[in-house]
Amino acid sequence: MEHNTINRSVLETSTIEFKQHFRQYLKDLAQDSDPYRVELIEKLEWCFDRWEYWRQKFFPNADLVFPFFQSMKRGSEFGHYSTCGSSGQPSVIHIRRAYLMGESDITVWKLSPTKKLVLKKDHPERLRYVDQTILHELVHQFLHEGAEAKVRRGYASAESGRNNYKGHGPLFAAECNRINKILHPELGFDFVPVRHSKRSHAKVADKNRPSCAQFTHGELLFCWDPTSDDLTSEQIEENRQRLEQALAFYGGAVELVQEAEKVESTFEAPYASDCADVCIQQLKAFDEANGTALLDRFIQAALEHAGVSSIAPVNIPPASGENGNGRKVDAVPESGPTVPKADCPVQPGDTVTHPKWGTREVTHVFAGSEGGHPCLALKTDNGPQIVRFDSLAAPAEPTVPSTGDGEGLTTLAAAYPVRDPELSLRLLQRDLTAEKANGGTAQSFAARRFGHKNGQQLSRHVKRLKDELRAQTGIAA
Repeated sequence: MEHNTINRSVLETSTIEFKQHFRQYLKDLAQDSDPYRVELIEKLEWCFDRWEYWRQKFFPNADLVFPFFQSMKRGSEFGHYSTCGSSGQPSVIHIRRAYLMGESDITVWKLSPTKKLVLKKDHPERLRYVDQTILHELVHQFLHEGAEAKVRRGYASAESGRNNYKGHGPLFAAECNRINKILHPELGFDFVPVRHSKRSHAKVADKNRPSCAQFTHGELLFCWDPTSDDLTSEQIEENRQRLEQALAFYGGAVELVQEAEKVESTFEAPYASDCADVCIQQLKAFDEANGTALLDRFIQAALEHAGVSSIAPVNIPPASGENGNGRKVDAVPESGPTVPKADCPVQPGDTVTHPKWGTREVTHVFAGSEGGHPCLALKTDNGPQIVRFDSLAAPAEPTVPSTGDGEGLTTLAAAYPVRDPELSLRLLQRDLTAEKANGGTAQSFAARRFGHKNGQQLSRHVKRLKDELRAQTGIAA
């Protein structure tokens, strides 16, 4: 059957006319007796309707072409825009088949290992969520086809090309925010801006905002990026209220599902008894080769997972092995002098003398079992080593003089290394918060931890960390 050639530009062809031609083409390939194929074609027609609605609302004068909508079973993305389809057709929007057809409940957002947002397959309002995906892809299409020539060139070369933003850079974020300033109030929501998809490239004020990569959904569900690890209690509460409002907006089509946490009862390879040693050695080697601090992060994450801070004594019994002279230590003996946790004379960042390794820096302090000796983690050439406190010589005095200029940053730099300013600033802020919660100040913290007469050296080190963070990322702390 022959079909008339039509101009696909929206300025010369109506949505209905284009759909009539396209539907007739599909009908030539499909049998009307196949209900699934007919339903799929109807859903694709609906996509055209929604695309045209959003185009007229936000891009009425843009010279766009009607896209080819396709719905394939493969792929993990809910939607995707391409300038060239698999058969060479220009301007293609792909909507994932199960997502469009409602073939199963679909997880649309993972909040935690046990908590997720699920789009219900049989809910009559589910297409409201899918509709917003079409708007997202339309913005990509506009920046490729309908924006000013300079913008199109910049978008094609930088955001979608060499910089690997996958189309979600500053140009895309700016267009999303233009739309949301209109759309959010119309939907009954306060306006929430989106940021560059790379947090390090976002404005300081927006670095914790939702990413523009989740445009139309992320900023409707949350005021702040839920994956950020430094949200304030106020921001977390704003997210809770925003999510509650969004779930009401979707009318039950999107549900918050809580699952019981799966607890492993058996551990097969590679969970060998020496897996921790292997991890430590590999991280140490990587850090030495690349100047990173992954091992420090690993230790800190392990402590945080146990629910303790790196400066607080922890009731973790030492491992078995060589008593006080090697990579492992015996269980704390019942006899011998005891050192209460609160009276441990050394803190992380101090230096101690070990009979085998000499002067070493303390990275963590642990308490033994009740009535036992504290244990220390020492930084050595072979990675962190756990030793009993009573196996050491007398602890060295703090190496930071009260005057503190130049060499006075030795112990501070060990506790909060400049090589990883983002982590160091976060740890320092946590430690200062703990100090203030106990009625202390930054000055008392500096005196207690480093033997300083005042907080001037601490202030200088904070400035040095912030300067290094700005030099590494271009972002002011």
